[in-house]
Amino acid sequence: MPYLSRRPYALEWTATVLLTFAISFLEGGTISVFLKQAFAGQTDPWKHNLAVALAGSAGELANIISFFWITASQGRPKVRFLSLLQTGLLLCIAGVAVVPISPGGLWAAVALVILARIFWSGIVTLRTNLWRANYPREYRARIVGHFSMAQQLTVGVLGFAFGAMMDMHSDAFRAYTPCVALIGLAGVLVYGKIRFRGEREQLRTERESGIKGVMRPWGGLVSSWRVMRADRRFAQFMVFMFLLGLGNLMVVPLLAISLARRFGLEEGAFTASVLITSTLPNVLMPLAVPVWAGLLDRSHVVRFRAVHGWFFVAAQAMFMLGMAVQAMPLMYAGAVLWGVALGGGALAWNLGHTDFAPPAQNAHYMATHVTLNGLRGLLAPFLSAGLYTLATQLLGPSGVMDPAAAVLAVSVVLSGLGAAGFVWLRFSMGAAAGRLQRS
Repeated sequence: MPYLSRRPYALEWTATVLLTFAISFLEGGTISVFLKQAFAGQTDPWKHNLAVALAGSAGELANIISFFWITASQGRPKVRFLSLLQTGLLLCIAGVAVVPISPGGLWAAVALVILARIFWSGIVTLRTNLWRANYPREYRARIVGHFSMAQQLTVGVLGFAFGAMMDMHSDAFRAYTPCVALIGLAGVLVYGKIRFRGEREQLRTERESGIKGVMRPWGGLVSSWRVMRADRRFAQFMVFMFLLGLGNLMVVPLLAISLARRFGLEEGAFTASVLITSTLPNVLMPLAVPVWAGLLDRSHVVRFRAVHGWFFVAAQAMFMLGMAVQAMPLMYAGAVLWGVALGGGALAWNLGHTDFAPPAQNAHYMATHVTLNGLRGLLAPFLSAGLYTLATQLLGPSGVMDPAAAVLAVSVVLSGLGAAGFVWLRFSMGAAAGRLQRS
């Protein structure tokens, strides 16, 4: 692949790895387990579980303001703007080091995580413009796959290391978060050296577009509605993504909340929980990414999701069974399937919208996708924590069915409806869903 030796790729790959040292702390499984166990007994179970679910879904919740970043960056050099967002993210991560272990400290940590994820939502929304400009269509999925592989492997290894450190000393996070933030800062410096091909012309077009000022954060929902109203097929695709994604977002917080209780984990509870919720899935992702990248390079995203979505359903079903029968091997099997599914999800998340978007509206389609994911992130914490609290009250800790298994059954149904919807959409679109249309 000739592009692998070029300067933009080398710089971005290096920056991705360095930044991931810090970003790994925000990964849903790691941050959920951290907040569940480090702040145990600091507040009542409902509030604690809600805080855990909010932090675990913060990445998606923050995406609801993605359109804000499009207008905020309008006419401004993108690499410089992205570097500022990365710096803000690192400051939030370093700030977790000073929060007290108290009810107020719990919510302060959640607030920092959400703010960090707001900065990350801008990075996710805007970096696809850089990828589209710097990498040709025939290599793009594989190049982004390499970034994803490096990122997820780093996340998996560091999550396990952080878990082991927390099991050895409960205050280890106070040294860990500033250290990884400093490493991430080196990544920001490397990222700032990347050149955006054709940026001068793009900035001129943006400045002449007539868009002035910064969109209010909630204006993204209105803009998303306009994009979907103008593109019926993309709207249908987003509906099924909403169902699949909502089911997925319920899983990791539920596991973080219930794993230690259900399986009687005492010593090494942090490491064991992170192993299932974060390390195994993220380490296995690189094995799946090349296979998924080949399918996505050859396929319209609808055809891709019609196959890929069922891996999420299977992983959730495995977690549900593992919780129901109290079988740790099934939980490990679910983590393996989850990692395979996440490998494809990372690629389709970043590139799938380009199968629908005209080149001039690429960022708007991505922002629509990200904004609706934010809406899922707003609903999922209350849904997962609320259903778990209700199931615990109705079933009891030693009832006929485990409360976590009962709520996981809901996630299986939601994700199954989404996966079935992609199959329907593939046949409904006919030949169009089998053709390559990205540019």
